[in-house]
Amino acid sequence: MRVLLVENDEQVSTAIKAALTKQLYTVDIAIDGQAGWELVEAIEYDLILLAVMLPKIDGIQFCKRLRNRGHSTLVMMITSKSAIADRVLGLDSGADDYIVKPIALAELEARIRALFRRKTAAISTILRWGKLQLDCHTREVLYDQTRLDLTSKEFALLERLLEGRVYSQSDLVDHLWSLDEDPRKEEAVRALIKRLRQKLKAIYAEELIETVYGQGYRLNPELREPIRSLSVKSEVSATLKPYRVQQQPQVLVVLSDQHLLDQIIQESDLYSIQVTGAPTSAIAQIRLQHQRFALIVLDCDLVLPESSIQNTPVLLLKRLNPECEQNWSAQIRGSLYYPITPTELLKASLDRLEPSQPLMQRVMIVDDDPMVVRLIKGILEDCSIQVNAITNPLRLWEELESFAPDLVILDVKLPHIDGLRLCQAIREDVRWSWLPVLFLTGLHNLDIIREIFAVGADDYVSKPIVPAELIERVSKRLTRMQHIRHQADVDPLTNLPTQQQARGMLRQLLHLAHQNQQVLCFAVLRLNDLQTLNQQHGYRYGNQVLQQIATSLRKSFRIEDVIARWSGSEFVVGTYNLTQGEVGDWLAQMLESLHQTELRLPMGSIAITFRAAVAEYPKDGVDLPSLYQAAIATLEQTKADMIDRVLPAGWQPDATDRDVILLHRPSTFAEEMVRALLTRGYRIRWLQDGRSGLEELQAEGASKKVLLLEAQLPKLNGITLLQRLKKQKFLQTTPVILLATQPAEAEMARNFGCFDYVIMPCAIPLLMQSVCKALDSIR
Repeated sequence: MRVLLVENDEQVSTAIKAALTKQLYTVDIAIDGQAGWELVEAIEYDLILLAVMLPKIDGIQFCKRLRNRGHSTLVMMITSKSAIADRVLGLDSGADDYIVKPIALAELEARIRALFRRKTAAISTILRWGKLQLDCHTREVLYDQTRLDLTSKEFALLERLLEGRVYSQSDLVDHLWSLDEDPRKEEAVRALIKRLRQKLKAIYAEELIETVYGQGYRLNPELREPIRSLSVKSEVSATLKPYRVQQQPQVLVVLSDQHLLDQIIQESDLYSIQVTGAPTSAIAQIRLQHQRFALIVLDCDLVLPESSIQNTPVLLLKRLNPECEQNWSAQIRGSLYYPITPTELLKASLDRLEPSQPLMQRVMIVDDDPMVVRLIKGILEDCSIQVNAITNPLRLWEELESFAPDLVILDVKLPHIDGLRLCQAIREDVRWSWLPVLFLTGLHNLDIIREIFAVGADDYVSKPIVPAELIERVSKRLTRMQHIRHQADVDPLTNLPTQQQARGMLRQLLHLAHQNQQVLCFAVLRLNDLQTLNQQHGYRYGNQVLQQIATSLRKSFRIEDVIARWSGSEFVVGTYNLTQGEVGDWLAQMLESLHQTELRLPMGSIAITFRAAVAEYPKDGVDLPSLYQAAIATLEQTKADMIDRVLPAGWQPDATDRDVILLHRPSTFAEEMVRALLTRGYRIRWLQDGRSGLEELQAEGASKKVLLLEAQLPKLNGITLLQRLKKQKFLQTTPVILLATQPAEAEMARNFGCFDYVIMPCAIPLLMQSVCKALDSIR
């Protein structure tokens, strides 16, 4: 973890850095606000420790500027002012926490651990049950550190059982099998349970799944974590509740006119509407399965089944001639007619949106003192926060399930079980470990505060309660949770979906491809040597390059394609119903275009190269992990190359099925052709005059290669050379593409049996398509 300490007191900064370095943090120090700001712009920090009183830019202004520019880095204020008003001012500026001088280093360390714990726990996707661990991201399952190789159905079954409930056979069928599979219920579930038990038995975990006679199946509660020995009800069946905040209305626009759809999405921010586009019915159905919308704008040329629309209001977009094919009317809220501008469509959508009530934030209080409960409830309800108070902590689990709070306030001293043990139980439960916890305490000694943070609390509020401080503490925790949830879905640097968000969207596309027996391509794109780029030219420049890649990917691919930042310098693209060659060519064109708009530094432009591999479903893999591994295996073979590479999965450097001979005199265009061919993984041989080229071809004999032949070659022109190759039956196995300068040359080449021709000058992508077709003809 990297920490920035902005503090002008050398004695304080030295002590803090020494303490944090022992805890294995990397600490940078800035002695004034301006120096700190320059570091923030250049380096991505996990935490900023920020003194309030600073020269040049004070801590309050620093924090406000940070938040105004969209940075969500954790910030802890360091202040020598202990007055409530000063603390509130710091939290209001955007800080996540504060600590008062003189600093107790043990408390500082505990507060930092609490901040990081909140950030990571909120997006955790690792489910545990005793020795069993299931990672929803990597689809890896471990039992007592032994890996389990499971099929997709077995994995889905185990993931379902980890929710902690008893599931009947019909419940499992509904969750594990799609409607078109229609398994025989009893036989399918019993067979699946039997196979999974056999795999568990092989690693001495045969008792993990138990049968509850007359009800179904569940995981053995006796094999869960020891924390369950607490006399607290643990059967919480609620899944993770999303953070509830008032958002812009979500509108799905299903429209075949791609140009108009792009304009609508671009202008939607002006109307406080969040528009999701779908150019086909199939893509619209995926969006509807994945997300809920306040309104659907539907092109009448596209048909959606009523079952996918459910109760969502629909605004129809009609043409004057064709009749609308939709035969349901209950959801229709009106009609619009072509031609229409984006502004007219968005205004009409805004008029049809039903006014929605803001979703209230929810806070649960666990305290046996009715006076304290009444006070807190009154303070929070005045701020439009819904409050549920319970005096018996043993009812916590059932109330969590029914109320689904966004934050819990616990008293340290409670009957039956103290608040510290209760907080620990919340943190151990994978379904509620993300939940922010604040403590109420009238005890102010350092040991109690250290223990509060040690069990997983986020913060504490001292008694007697000060309303302004309580409101600030609660609201900051709720706002912080909103930022974390957003970060789990959207990469803040590139504004692309994160790996976590993209996985769900890609699985939907895979399901659609399987259902309709269509191809799906999964491409992995890497920026070569980002670390060196950052070290030599600064993080700011590295970030600019990553942002430029994201922008270029958005422009190059379709709205319905999934584009995400997977990790670090790695991006992925998922496309439905595009071939491997088409996706590879789009990526290569995108990189060529990116190089034409070089980012420049004061010392001039620098060389940036990329590697990409495209895997195709079902040829290279049948699920996300296997497609990813197929692409990565190909990338690993080219990591020493210092040129752009866009390759099909399974490509081998010594393969002979991608050989191209170029017969062309030296020129800028010839160099561009060679570069484009090498980028796409072709093996290229460049011969530069007709006579020597003919001699080499005759010596080598006919072979399964593609010949790119310039018509106006020196020494022996291309048409004459083509005639001689035909007489030697060379063209029977070697397709020739003539690079002609006039139609008459192209016509003569066709008569001699030339595979294809292009009229020069031509676009490189057009030539690459012709090369791809020629190679396909001889495979």
